[in-house]
Amino acid sequence: MRNRSIKTVLPNLVSLMILLFLVWILPVNFYIQRYIQHQGQQNNTVEMFGQLKQLINANNEELIIGEEEFKNSCIRAADTIAYHMKKIGKSFLDVSSSKELAEKMNVDEIHFFNSKGKIISGTHPQYFGYTFDSGEQMKFFAPMLYDRSLKLCQDITPNTAESKEMQYAAVWLDDGSCIVQIGMEPRRLLQIMAEKSLGKVVDGMPFDVHGYFHILDKNTYEIIASTAKNAVGTKWFDKKELPYSEEVSGTLHRDYNGKQYCVYTQEYQDVVLVRMYDSVEFLRNLLHSSGMVISFVLCGAVAIIMVLRWYIQRKLSNNLAKILDELQKIEQGTLDDITVETGITEFEELLSYINQMLNTIRLKQKHFMHLLNKSEIPVGFFEKNTFYKQTFFNHKLLEIFGIEEYEILSLEKLDVLIEGKINEIEKNLVSQSDKIYKYISKTDKYLQFEKVVDEQSVAYYIVDITEFLEEANQIKKQSQLDMLTSLYNRRGFYEYLYYLFENPDELGFGAMIMLDADGLKTINDTYGHYMGDRYLKAIGDALKNVTKDHGIASRLGGDEYALFLHGFSSREELERTILEIADVRGKTFMQEKTRSHTLQFSMGYVIYPEEGTDFHALIRIADERMYQDKKARKSRR
Repeated sequence: MRNRSIKTVLPNLVSLMILLFLVWILPVNFYIQRYIQHQGQQNNTVEMFGQLKQLINANNEELIIGEEEFKNSCIRAADTIAYHMKKIGKSFLDVSSSKELAEKMNVDEIHFFNSKGKIISGTHPQYFGYTFDSGEQMKFFAPMLYDRSLKLCQDITPNTAESKEMQYAAVWLDDGSCIVQIGMEPRRLLQIMAEKSLGKVVDGMPFDVHGYFHILDKNTYEIIASTAKNAVGTKWFDKKELPYSEEVSGTLHRDYNGKQYCVYTQEYQDVVLVRMYDSVEFLRNLLHSSGMVISFVLCGAVAIIMVLRWYIQRKLSNNLAKILDELQKIEQGTLDDITVETGITEFEELLSYINQMLNTIRLKQKHFMHLLNKSEIPVGFFEKNTFYKQTFFNHKLLEIFGIEEYEILSLEKLDVLIEGKINEIEKNLVSQSDKIYKYISKTDKYLQFEKVVDEQSVAYYIVDITEFLEEANQIKKQSQLDMLTSLYNRRGFYEYLYYLFENPDELGFGAMIMLDADGLKTINDTYGHYMGDRYLKAIGDALKNVTKDHGIASRLGGDEYALFLHGFSSREELERTILEIADVRGKTFMQEKTRSHTLQFSMGYVIYPEEGTDFHALIRIADERMYQDKKARKSRR
């Protein structure tokens, strides 16, 4: 067989391998790109369905809260009127007085029923004589005739007489002489229900220019919401195409309006979420991405072939093997200069550079060892280097580990000593994300360290961050406190609540309490802002003292305070503490010759978990009750 030059064989062989790789990669790339495109659409659909479900859940929660709050307000209005009747000593009012009272109470209707369930007075004379048997709407309240402890509130009900939506609530007077019923038109609640409809949810989704979103009734398969408005109210094409599955599933078999679509579906609660994506657009994206990859690979292959041919033909030398032998000696740790004479300019230059590098390495090694021993940089370093066949470390490492100079008897013993301490540290991980470990010694330390492993060495970089963490924790603590009262500020309060509610089972009985200082403006105007600050701080000190064992107190800003009590074993124990907080009102704040000034504030609270488990909702309800208390206190002045 005729021998052929490597300058010819090697380029031809490389070119053939590249061409064979291209023949193989083209169909593989197509299938990979198709999978990527499909997976991308699948993930995009999962994200969009997730957004839809979040919006649906949020809307449902808001509707439930809104309905409950409106019912409670109706009951409270009826109770207030009953209390008013008790105060004035009447069982019912005439029409004029009823209308005047309705206007004051901000209700639309007031009806007075006798003990037999007959309307005898109220704001609407046309209803006089109606009984609980007069219609389905009235029958809802019939059980009150047999149980005078009942307080009933209807769901939103059409008022057939006036063609409007109403919500009615009724309570007994204390003496059992009369039933008070109020009616309120839920304008705001109806508006919220319209705003939170599934149609509005779909309208809030990003517009899919290459397809549609549908929401189907799971039982009837009717489209109840869609980005295609003309599709609402129509039926889905085939029930078999919508599998009952909580996972997103897709199919490429749907013709719609002359186009083929990829259909993704997911069952959620009592609806089915549907996304239709244009299959032509899917194929267009697939071809585009595949073409880009193929073009890039072809250009790269041509460039590689040309460069390899040029390099092999111009740079080959018979002395390559000699140079490789010398390089192997360097790899084994010998740092002596290479003395091979090639007679080729390029290789002579290469060898000159290699020798310069070897000289630089020797100098760097010498300098590095000097720096390791003299450096005061607060980073501990330890390396076992098989290339240099040496172990490196600096004195900062000894300081971090508390290793005395006399303990360094040999490098082998030092290796064992340091590796033992590192293994001990790795058992005390404090933060996975920040790679923070606790080193237990005479004085505990917090360390960050990183292990770097390559073919020639194992190196450890260790930093003592104890002082940094202490300073950071102090700064964080200061950022969470109100400067005037030393209570938590709004930020600190909410961060504390997020932490607490991660483990709700450990909270026990608790209460969210909202307070608003009364009379702050008067104090500021009369005695100056300095005295106003003393007033706010006095309230804060009193609240801090009450909550020190079972809760957290905060000043949200201005004259607003918030408290969260928790960890009580019974509601009775909790309520005793709430009374202690209420008793702060009336304590002397400032004494003058002729008068004294006391701590005063409006207060509202809600019980956890009986009245709610979400702290955002608890804050909102407590705040509403606080404002109700403030309004009531103002009316009593």
